[in-house]
Amino acid sequence: MEGAERVGLEVGYVRLYYCDPHRPDQKGGCRRNHSELRKILPKGGRPFDGLTRADRALAMSEVNSEPRGKLAWLTPREAFLNAFGSRGEALLDALGVRAIAVDGLDLTPRCLERARGGGA
Repeated sequence: MEGAERVGLEVGYVRLYYCDPHRPDQKGGCRRNHSELRKILPKGGRPFDGLTRADRALAMSEVNSEPRGKLAWLTPREAFLNAFGSRGEALLDALGVRAIAVDGLDLTPRCLERARGGGA
């Protein structure tokens, strides 16, 4: 875990949960995140594996900066920071995930184009 050492996080265990493919009720918030990512990366568009680190960080910044009713209108980023404090901040910094003001959100493929200097 190269990034974990760089930000001073302890290396430990990760719990993995598996869902049955045809059981959306088992997927919880994962479905919402997938829907939000598909706004930026629609099917048939640019493949996920062709994204740069900066592209991934921007997409995650956009998705995690949108307030959600299920989180009492906090953003996922804010809820994560409330739970993990400065350690969470260090992790988000290491991943390049930043806060984007609500009025600056662009959950469309154009956000990646603009970041690369290719769109208005």
